[in-house]
Amino acid sequence: MNPKVRIWIRVVLIIVFLIMLIKGHQMVGKPGVATMLVALVGLLAILWDYNRPYSNS
Repeated sequence: MNPKVRIWIRVVLIIVFLIMLIKGHQMVGKPGVATMLVALVGLLAILWDYNRPYSNS
């Protein structure tokens, strides 16, 4: 895949997950916590994908 396309996909996903995190914080109860948890997992997955080429293993 073209590196520029991967960068744009990551940027769009980061924006989507940040919006989910903010919306989940505004919600009350379990649905808000679940939304924030999904957003956190998504952000961590993007971070893992970004750092994967730099790992030693």
